[in-house]
Amino acid sequence: MGLNIQTYNSRLVFKLTLIVFFSFMYTLFVSAQKPAKIKLLRADDLRYDKKLGNKVQRLIGDVMLQHDSTILYADSAYLYELTNSFKGFGNVRIKASDTLNIYSDLLDYNGNTKIAELEYNVRLEDPRATLYTDHLWYDRNSKIAYYLTGGRIVDSANVLTSKRGYYYTDSSKAYFRYDVELENEKYVMNTDTMLYYTDTEISYFLGPTYITSDENL
Repeated sequence: MGLNIQTYNSRLVFKLTLIVFFSFMYTLFVSAQKPAKIKLLRADDLRYDKKLGNKVQRLIGDVMLQHDSTILYADSAYLYELTNSFKGFGNVRIKASDTLNIYSDLLDYNGNTKIAELEYNVRLEDPRATLYTDHLWYDRNSKIAYYLTGGRIVDSANVLTSKRGYYYTDSSKAYFRYDVELENEKYVMNTDTMLYYTDTEISYFLGPTYITSDENL
């Protein structure tokens, strides 16, 4: 499939800034509401360890928890009842919906803010694309997953890498910033800022763009 390229002006940058800002404000608003408690569904072993603090459950083996409609899995975990938070270790999985799953080696999840921080071998999968990074935040309020220290998104046509990336899991939109590279069978493109739609595979380049292909070598 050919690559569709369009260039936008500063109004799109302003619009994207507003989207990120209002997503952040919405997260603060939701966090101020009375949060649901994280529920333990299963674990092979459960212990209370006073060394870890007051009302901290140590969960070992086949751990499964639930927070609202989201299911959390790990090999072992700490469940902090007082702060309504959860730390998972090994084979971590967040089942955010029937089609959205996030995997990692380590997870810090805050049930009050509904924000998950995942580290090491992070992989986000949905029907449109797969995101890879070593450090990812996922905001359940805004449905935005983002990385700040490098990552890539792979779909049926393109591989996109960048230093920072914001993936809107409830739509087909991804926003990339700094050292952005888009690669497919025909092109390699480098730019500073890009908006990409995984459903149409259309890219909007918001700054100087350099294109390399077999035709211009």
